[in-house]
Order: sequence, then C-alpha cells, then structure tokens
Amino acid sequence: MKNLRSKFIGFMLSGLIVLLSFSLFGTGPAWAADPGKLTRYAPGEAVVVLKNRVGQLSAAALSSGAGERYVTSLAASVEAKPVTTYASLSEAQNGIFVLVRSETKSTAELVAELGKNPDVLYASPNYRIRAARTPNDPRYEEQWGMKSIEADEAWDTTTGSDDIYVAVIDSGVYAEHEDLAPNIDKTLSRNFVNPKDDSTPVNDSNFADGDGHGTHVAGIIAAVGDNGKGVAGVNWNAKIIALRALDNEGSGYITWIIAALDYFVKLLQDNPDLRVPAVNLSLGGWYSETPAEMQKSPLWLAFQAVDRTNRSVIVVAAGNEAHEVGAPALFDIRELDISKGDYCYPASFTGLNNLLVVGAITQNDEALSSSNGGSNWSANSVHLAAPGAAIMSTYSPLSSTKALYSSSSGTSMAAPHASGALALVTSRRSDLNAYQLKNLLCSTADADVNPKSPGTYGPYTFSPQNVPDRTLSKYGLLNVSAALKGEVPTIPVTDIEVTPATASLTVGDTLQLRAALTPEYATDVRVEWSVNLPGVVSVDNTGLVTGLGVGRATVTARALGGSEVTASALIAVTEPASTPTPNPPSTDPTPTPTPTPTPTPVEQVGRDPAVDVQIDSVNRQLGSVYVDFGSLTGTPYVPSQAGWGVVSYVSGARLWRQDYPSRVPGGYVTTGKPSVVIEVDVSSIYEAGGVALVPIVLQYAISARELYNLFGEETARAILTNPVRYNSRIFGRFAIYK
Repeated sequence: MKNLRSKFIGFMLSGLIVLLSFSLFGTGPAWAADPGKLTRYAPGEAVVVLKNRVGQLSAAALSSGAGERYVTSLAASVEAKPVTTYASLSEAQNGIFVLVRSETKSTAELVAELGKNPDVLYASPNYRIRAARTPNDPRYEEQWGMKSIEADEAWDTTTGSDDIYVAVIDSGVYAEHEDLAPNIDKTLSRNFVNPKDDSTPVNDSNFADGDGHGTHVAGIIAAVGDNGKGVAGVNWNAKIIALRALDNEGSGYITWIIAALDYFVKLLQDNPDLRVPAVNLSLGGWYSETPAEMQKSPLWLAFQAVDRTNRSVIVVAAGNEAHEVGAPALFDIRELDISKGDYCYPASFTGLNNLLVVGAITQNDEALSSSNGGSNWSANSVHLAAPGAAIMSTYSPLSSTKALYSSSSGTSMAAPHASGALALVTSRRSDLNAYQLKNLLCSTADADVNPKSPGTYGPYTFSPQNVPDRTLSKYGLLNVSAALKGEVPTIPVTDIEVTPATASLTVGDTLQLRAALTPEYATDVRVEWSVNLPGVVSVDNTGLVTGLGVGRATVTARALGGSEVTASALIAVTEPASTPTPNPPSTDPTPTPTPTPTPTPVEQVGRDPAVDVQIDSVNRQLGSVYVDFGSLTGTPYVPSQAGWGVVSYVSGARLWRQDYPSRVPGGYVTTGKPSVVIEVDVSSIYEAGGVALVPIVLQYAISARELYNLFGEETARAILTNPVRYNSRIFGRFAIYK
C-alpha cells in the first residue's frame, strides 16, 4: 500500500493503498460547502440506505413513478437530488441504496438531517478509499512468494481451470498484457470510474488500468503459467473479471465500489452456474465509526449482499499502518489523515461469514514492516498471512512507470495470493461453498509461520503495556498445497434459536416450530426435538407440535452438530372454544322476515400503525376482496402471542391466488404496483363467520421468494414455519360487505 496522503482518507487495507473515494455526489458548488474536507469524502454528497416503501424491489420498481417519487421527495427534504440507485443491492437487502447530492448543504449537514428521517436506515459520507501498496522495489529474479505458500507443489496436482473466475475490484486491468490477455474476461469486466472526476459511478467497458495496481493484483492471481513469458499466477488458467473502481491515481469513491458490488451481485444472480470463489479488494481506509456502527453503513450492507450468496469469499487486505485490525488507532497519523480512535475498513468489518482478511510477511517469514508502516495485524480479525514484500507480478504499461512487470510490497500483494488459492482449490473441489472454502484455507494454514508485528509506525511505538500481543494472524501462513490435499473441517453449531419462543394452542391444534442454527453453514444441521410433558403436547422430528391436553409444556431442540447446544419454546394448550347449540326450529307458522342487510362501505378497521394494507375494491358480483401488496409500508406487523386477536383464522373460507393482469382492478398496472391479487370467496366468509367485520387470515399458494420480497426475511420465515395453518398471512382487520 502507498502511504495515505493528506488529501485522501482512503481504506488502507493492503500493501498498495489505492484511495477509493466512494461518494454519491459530483463536483459543483457543493465542493465549496465543505472547506478542507476534500481529504476525507466528496463534499455535498451522502450514500443513503432507505426503508423499502415501494413493495417488491427491482430495477423496474425503483424506476417506476412510485419509486422515483419516494426517492426524489426524500432527497428534496434535505435540499438534495438523487444521483443514482443500486437496484441489485437494493433488492438483495430489501432497502433502497441511493447516492444523493446537494448544491447547498455540506456533507455533515446532509448526513445529520438524513439521520433524523425515520425512512433513512443509514446515511454516510461518500468517503474516499485507496489501494494498499508501497512504492516499487528493485525487481527480484524469482517469485519467492509462490514457493512460500507451496504453490509450486500444488501445481503438481493442478494448475487451475478456465471455468473458474475471480473478481478484482481495483484500478482495472491492462487486458492486452502478454501474460494476462488469455485470462481476462472482457465481456464480464466493467468500469465504474467516472472520467469527469465525478463521484457518480458509470458502467462501461473501459476498464483499462492507468495506475498499475489492479494489473499487479490480477497477475498474482492468474498470470498465465508455463508460457515462457514473465511470471506465473497462483492459478495459471483462472479468468479475471476486472471491476474498475479506482482511478489512474489509485483512488476513488465508495460509490464506485458499491456500484461494482451491485453489478457483481446481479452477475451472480443472473448466472447461477458461474463459479467465482473469490472477489479481491486490495484497498481500504480509516473511519471513526466502530465496527458495530459500520454494520448499518451502505458499504457494509453491500458487502453483506455478496456474503449472503455464499458463493464468493470476500478477500481483503489487512492494511499497512502497523495497527491492530478491529481496534481503534492509538494515535494520530496526520500524513495518513488517521485520527486517534479511527478503525481500518473493510478489514475491521464484523458479522460477515465469508470475509477473509490477509496480512503480509517477508521472505524471512517476518511481519512486513518498513520505516513508515508495516502489515496490520490481529490474532482474531486477520485470518491469514501471505507473501507481501517485493512481490514480482504483471504491471500496466499505461501507468506512469510504463512497465510490463514490476515489484510491489504490501498487504495488497498478500490478499491476491489467497484469492488465487481459492480459485485453484475450486478447480478441484467444485462442491464447496464460500464458507467451506474459507474454512479450508484457514484450517490448512501453517501455524508455525505467524510472526509478531514489530509494533512501530514511523516515530510511533506500540508499547507492550497498551498492545501486549501483536500476533500477525489467527491461523498463520497460507499453504496452497495443504489446502488442495486437506479435508473440509467440521464446522460445529455454536447457537440455536427456536421460533416462536412461546405459543398458545388448543387441544388438537398444531404448530410448526423452526430451529435456526448458527452458523447456518455448519457441517451437521440436524436437530433433535423433545418435550418434557408428552401428555400436553407431542412433537415430531420436524418440529411439528400437536396439542394433546390442557397445560404448559417445554419443547426443546438440540443441535446434533453442536456440543449440547439447545433452545426451547414454551407451549400453552387450552380447550377449544365451545360451539353454541343451535336454536331449535321455530314452530311459528309465520316466520319473521329477515331484514335485508345494508352494504357497509369498504374501509380499513383496526389497522395496526406499522402496517398499511389497503382493500382497493370489493366486488360483490365476483365475490372477491382485492388486497394491494404495493401499498405495504413500514415494518410488517408480526403478532405476538398476546396479540393473536388481531389476526384470526376463519375456518372454511375459500381462497385462491391469481396474477393475471387482465383480472387486476384498474389502476394497479398504471401505478406500478405488483399484479398479485388474493381473491377471497366472500360468501364463504359469511358461511364461516356471518359477521360484517371479520378479522381474516389469507391462506394461499405463494413462493418463498415472493414472501421475502413482500415482507422481508424475518416475517417471511415466521410465515413459513407452519405451511398448514399459518402460511401466508396478511395482518390487519378489514371491513367487508355482509
């Protein structure tokens, strides 16, 4: 990594520090509104994540009238305009990612005012970020790093496969390089750097590398081997997807990185058979937010969207400031624009299963150090060590050095050794998901090569009193040969949660309990169910509970893949409500005529404030109630056990689903709302309940994906816990005709 210059705050994550100024706004009068802040973020811009107020999120929904009005009005409330939205990340996270820009407000004012809006989940400055490298050293005759990680032994088994891809989010790649050209996928590669020095990302095919950093990283991963030219990558045949998010100076905006991740998530969604075991980010910066606070940030949420696919390990450089990853800086480093208390990101991100943080060692198996820095370290947050000193690789002749090959040092060089290793292992183990691949690399690392950081940065020293343990990594030195031969380690269950935790049943009734395991990628995900009072309820091996007698019982789930990991649910069973005895037939020869009921106007009754479900029309002739999902707003209401009176099951009501536009009431298509309509046979409601105001639960056939899009993950999972009784419920009371 280069030393961070004062004009950038950058993410200093690896040996070569490329400042990625990710921002949502461009140049203009707003630059003057934030005097002196050009070093840390784009003035007058904010990256925002909004609550989903437009129903099922997609590119079409965001560009619809309702979607545009929502985003535009929210931006206007702080005297800003939306610049761009990120549709794939928005859909994946069920929250709208948007870059907004103001000509009148400073960044601090924007973030502060947006934070007061209840529709804003998180607002962040458009921070700058940079690549993680140091200036080139004299060229070495050999690639010592490949021998250090035993890649030469691994090549006796495999040199890789051309159907394996690695995404490189960096300064681009020189696609015509003699040692890279066969392995660059020009069709899938993209550029997100705006050539007008504007933080608004673009999306075009001009991913050429004018800096050299990205080409150097790509060469470590997949330079062609055994071709009589230059160097060899860890994987000789893997294909590189170059996602350019750093400019020719090695800097950029987080909005460019978010745009690259947005594109990458959609690429995975659209190509389910595409094998991309690693996405490499040799970049980073320092911010004041804690790791817990960063879990609300747009950048972390973008990383999480990739993490949730479980298809790609997110490989990041640890950084080159000789600091502890995951801990606050102990002092100011003015030349790097680091303040005491700042954290390095993305290396300090927490809560991501597939994040792999890599520190750097030298040829002598020592932690990388220099007069003004060295590899960042952590015995917990840095997973692996890899070669990062004087690493020879490909370079871009479009850069200032004009070189085809060059030597660079830093954690930027260490990270791609791990990315190449993931690609090499995947060429032989296509059955492994990202979580398994990460754990395989960690479990086969050489624990004997795990040095301590020297504990100095320039004139600053980390004393033993404030930093007693400076172990570089958690597992030690990457070993590619061992990973190829190793067995996937057993991943135990560490926690289990049963939902619902409490429930009420009547005798003869059933309830489906669900057990959620942590981690969800554990080796053995089997669960054993038991009950302490079998006379009150029974439970089968799927968690289906049946009420047998009045009382309270505890149902326990035990994770067979964990060490005595259990969780329980408390079930209360009562007698079913008695059925009223019908009146005997009247003996009066002249029965009293039944008055004709007057239709009740269609209106919403007893609506929970967290839900806004509208009945747009009731058609007595067709006997249907139309429920418009497009008007769902806010956090869907999930009833507690005490609140079950809000949603009641009406026995005998006949329901069905249709999604044919021709049968949708007028206005649905024109407003851009989903054309999914639930039809309720109104006559069957009368037969079952015979009342004017009927709290109803709609039961219908609908896919899990639709549930997720409509209600979010938590509610969708709750709905799916009992497909017999509780599947697919709409919460609220509705007035209908009697």
